[in-house]
Amino acid sequence: MSRSCIRSIPRRDRVKSDHQASNIALALRIWAEARDPRGTLVETYLRGRKLVLPDHVCGETLRFHPALTFDGARAPGIVALFRDIVTNEPCGIHRTLFDHDGRKLGRRMLGRAKHAAIKLDANEDVTLGLVIGEGLETGPAAQLAGFRPVWGTRLGERDRRLSGAAGNRSDQHLGRV
Repeated sequence: MSRSCIRSIPRRDRVKSDHQASNIALALRIWAEARDPRGTLVETYLRGRKLVLPDHVCGETLRFHPALTFDGARAPGIVALFRDIVTNEPCGIHRTLFDHDGRKLGRRMLGRAKHAAIKLDANEDVTLGLVIGEGLETGPAAQLAGFRPVWGTRLGERDRRLSGAAGNRSDQHLGRV
């Protein structure tokens, strides 16, 4: 990129863009450090919510990290990958942190969640409709109830582009469980 192009971009926007890029890079580094969630506190946490960890998302969409940063301390937790709804590129993570008994301590997001989803089902599975759950736990709950395909969004995210994702003709939005 030439210097003239850089000068044409307002400084505030460059700083915001650089900050977002570094947050996405950090999010993807944490994602790479995380591992398969089976046999970990992730299953304990989901069981406590009467949910089951779907095998098809293990490692691909949901992972376990033993030492996430939380309020200046370290805590284990589940890490869910946000993917851009159009390009499918990884762009952020959602973290639910636990105590050592699998009880939720809090939630944190890192990277970009706007125009992104936690894709519990693949793009190619979205043909006639899409169930969009708010938050991490709503998606597996919807799948247990027999709904498919399912994507999760950040709480309160209502992205019109989700309705048109991957040829989708209709969608259903579910609140938190």
